[in-house]
Amino acid sequence: MSTENSEEKKGFIWFVLLCASMCLVGCIFYVLRLAPELPDTDCYWRLNRVQMLYEGSGWYETKSFRSNAPYGESLHWTRPLDVLLMAGAIPASAFVDFKTALFWWGVFISPVLFFCTLMVVPWATRPILGRQEPFFLGILFFFQAAILAVFLPGRCDQHSLLLLLFVVLFGFGLRIISGPLNRWVCYAAGVVGGLSIWVGLESILVVFTIAAIFGLLWIWEKGDFAQKSISYGSSLFAMVSISMLLERPLGDLATQEFDRISIVHWSICGFLAGFWIIAGLINRFSEIFSRRTARLIFAVSGAGLAAISVWYLFPKMWQSFSICFLFPKFYSGQVADVGPRLVEVWHERVGELQHMYSRNTWIAMAVQFTGTMVISVPFLLYLLSRKDCRNKRGWHYVLILLFVFIPPSIYRIRWASYPQFLFMLPMAGVMDMALKSLQKQKAGVLRALKYFLFIMIFSATFLALGIAAEVIAGNKQAKAEDKKVSLVKICRYLNEDQKWLGRNVRILTNMDFGPEIIYRTRHEVIGTPYHRNWRGILDTYDIMTAEEDETAHKLVEQRKVELILLSLKLPELGDRLKIGDKSTFYQRLCRNECPNWLRAIELPDELAVSFKLFEVARGGN
Repeated sequence: MSTENSEEKKGFIWFVLLCASMCLVGCIFYVLRLAPELPDTDCYWRLNRVQMLYEGSGWYETKSFRSNAPYGESLHWTRPLDVLLMAGAIPASAFVDFKTALFWWGVFISPVLFFCTLMVVPWATRPILGRQEPFFLGILFFFQAAILAVFLPGRCDQHSLLLLLFVVLFGFGLRIISGPLNRWVCYAAGVVGGLSIWVGLESILVVFTIAAIFGLLWIWEKGDFAQKSISYGSSLFAMVSISMLLERPLGDLATQEFDRISIVHWSICGFLAGFWIIAGLINRFSEIFSRRTARLIFAVSGAGLAAISVWYLFPKMWQSFSICFLFPKFYSGQVADVGPRLVEVWHERVGELQHMYSRNTWIAMAVQFTGTMVISVPFLLYLLSRKDCRNKRGWHYVLILLFVFIPPSIYRIRWASYPQFLFMLPMAGVMDMALKSLQKQKAGVLRALKYFLFIMIFSATFLALGIAAEVIAGNKQAKAEDKKVSLVKICRYLNEDQKWLGRNVRILTNMDFGPEIIYRTRHEVIGTPYHRNWRGILDTYDIMTAEEDETAHKLVEQRKVELILLSLKLPELGDRLKIGDKSTFYQRLCRNECPNWLRAIELPDELAVSFKLFEVARGGN
């Protein structure tokens, strides 16, 4: 026994060193190839938020008047990741200025969270995987496009933190359903679930799926699942309550918002906790729940009452208090307040919101997702059919989570990392079974080489096939969408050229450029790619697609735009979407057909190949 423990500790040390080395290689590659660029607009906007907080804007003040100028924009993001970014940047600011420290901690935070996730995986999966399988699982992670995309160096957004919390919550949930009542495990699961909801509302799906699994087990076998659910639900509600108090000022607690934690989600969690507390009290003083039929009727009635309350009852009940607690629009999700025109013009065209098999998505990810699903789900069903299956209930738990997460992942690729983690659990079992056959061979260099080759081939095959399919298909439209235009030099020009020196100008440009321009300059922008900035998005679209110059001029004057910046390498939103015979304002500017109220700015040669810049002519200019 001690020998096995010693080997396991040695294996874990090697696993830690391997994971740390791989994460470090990714960071070095980023520094050498991509710095000082960040992968997407969210990263720059996150750094802007933290910079504002550091400079004293206030914990509750998240509106930036440099975006959607002059009206301002307040994002739906919450503070936990901001705190992590600031906690890493402040100590480093002893050596460099805070903005530089924040940038580089923003580069490294996702690989650090990836390393933390890899360290959690052996613990989280121990109840269902054998001694070596969790380590195989960690190796598989390094070859999963959907997972790597979340943990890219430089991607300092909430998705990496959410995936780490998902793995932790998965591990607690697995222990709750697999073992006897341990209230501290249940409390911990509820706290992690509440923290996940605070970080990002997409976590609601896993938090309530786990709650539903507990409920189904209570209906089927009763046992101690009522007590487990009381502990889980009450700690979840407590954590969400704490999150509400930390995220919102007291005067804003009753505000309904569907895209960040609010009284909407507090009330739903309150329903869950209340349901199980009532069930626990009934069970304590009555034997009515000794029958499965009674438990089923109670559960269905409770779920139905909650659903009806969310849809209809509570708005009427609380009308006299001038508070509309709950919430017909809850079922529309985070985009409940997004207007239909914004959905048509922008929202449904966002890359991460495309379906898995759309021609505009990354083929490599779709191929790998499909391949791992085709292998892992049948193998999981095979495991469940075996009498000697280790922790059959735990594998049923994985299967239910897969059934829940596969459909939204196919519908919206932003969900793909969650089932991809779950696919890897049976895949690790397949790898372990195959490698055990090699143990029959004589130990030595040849066997070690076979081990290494098999692990690499097994881990990378679907990724390689996906990349090959991407090359063969020549997915030009997806490549055009993913094409990145560097703004570093144009931002430096806008900061340092004598014409703009000391000025804060308002710029109309591609809305994907907005967050980076705010980060790298002192200037203002109109559009940014976030649904709360619907006005900036629609104004940008209407100006760029205007068939008449005067229509564009009217909107430019309303916004008091001073500069119009166009990219010649990345089409503007309006140019991509406009359909018709007449040319758009954007197209005319690209052809240098400049109206008399605009003046073309002559850019340096190195910028002129990529950009066009126009100044709005007004009296005194």
